This record gives sequence, C-alpha cells and structure tokens, in this order.
Amino acid sequence: MPAKGTIACALSACDETENEDLVFVGVDFAQEYKEEEETIAGVLAHEWGHLTSEFPHGINPDELSWEEIFALRKSEECNADAYAGRMLYLMRYAPEGLIRFLSKPKYAKETHKYHSSVTRAAIIQRAYQHAQRQQQQIQNFNLIPNATFRNLMTAQLIGVA
Repeated sequence: MPAKGTIACALSACDETENEDLVFVGVDFAQEYKEEEETIAGVLAHEWGHLTSEFPHGINPDELSWEEIFALRKSEECNADAYAGRMLYLMRYAPEGLIRFLSKPKYAKETHKYHSSVTRAAIIQRAYQHAQRQQQQIQNFNLIPNATFRNLMTAQLIGVA
C-alpha cells in the first residue's frame, strides 16, 4: 500500500489483514489536512462506506464490458458518498469539509470512476439531510406520551392460542 500520493484506502477483512477491515490515510493527505478534522472525518467516512458494500452476487467481473465496470464503479462511489453523508451527521461533523475537498479542481470533473463534484456533493448533502430527518422523527416520536401502541392482532392471536 503506497503511503505517498494516496488519499485513503479501504481494505476488506481477509487473511492479509488478519480478518479486520482496515482504512488507511495517506501521509501527504494527513499532513496537508491535519488542521481540517471535518475533511479527514469525511474522507474516512467515505472509505468506511466502501467496507459496507458488497460486490453484486452472481456477477462475474471477467464477463463485464468496460462500460459495465465503469458503471458499477460509479455506483460504488455513490454508495460510499451516501454512507459518508449519513455518518458525518451521526458523528456530528458538517459535510462541507468533504464537499470542499471533492470540489478541488483535481477531483471536480466527472470521470469513468466518479460523478462530478456537484453530483457527489448533492449525494452527500442528501444523505446527510436524510439522516438528520430520521433523527428528528425519532426525537418527535419519543415526545409522544405513552408511545406504546397496542397491537390488536397480537392480543387476538394470544387469546386464540
């Protein structure tokens, strides 16, 4: 794993990693962004997102066209971006650090592997806002007095049994 020139990398559990999921951060990236905790948290969350995804079952990568491989790769990056948005909210970091990082000219344009930074920012923001709404709904639900709802079907089934 090259430490120089690498932003970050995720490795799924395997024999070589002693069956542990690992995330590495590149030396240059860590030095350049050492004062930007929000950015580092975003990049780490994105890499953790790669660890939660699975390669689609029943697909043989040797039988895919380049276009299919690129589409699969873009989808994987979208999922990791969405995961990062949710995790940033849960860890109480704003998504702007990651979005700023992805908006740098080096990463901003669309490629075979990535959507444009505008699209990626929208994915991250939407996932962040979705996690925020979910948390608010949970809090609102907890404010309901006696938030236990009787299930009449269960009561009837128990009575019959």
